[in-house]
Amino acid sequence: MEDLIVAHPDINALFSDNDVMGEGAMMAMEQAGMKVGEEVFIVCAADGARAAMDLIRDGKILVTGYQSPTQIGEAIVDLFYAIFVEGYDANNMPATTDLPILAITKENLDQFYDPNLEFAKPQPFKWKTIERSQHFSGHLLSNAF
Repeated sequence: MEDLIVAHPDINALFSDNDVMGEGAMMAMEQAGMKVGEEVFIVCAADGARAAMDLIRDGKILVTGYQSPTQIGEAIVDLFYAIFVEGYDANNMPATTDLPILAITKENLDQFYDPNLEFAKPQPFKWKTIERSQHFSGHLLSNAF
């Protein structure tokens, strides 16, 4: 980030791949005398880390993506439990499943923030069957036109 600031001192926005990168960029910008949250704005793509949410509350970062490693781990354990204990049919699952992908902003921060958690609060999630996924995809397509 320091090299980018030297090469482009008029930078006014930054998109970082994750929260740690955004926080590091913010520190470099502030050390260069830039007013983060006023003259230059930072958007983080992923993680939903408590540190990033604190910076959102302070107006230093505009948004982070909700892609909590905690929820990813919990979802996999829940899936294994459903398959091996509850008898969930693993053959009736789509090839891919996405966990909730949400934007955490100042406006919805309280929905995700818990000062006792390192990452955003887990959000409701259920594994879908192939039929449920196809119904949902078809519904989205039919409403798109």
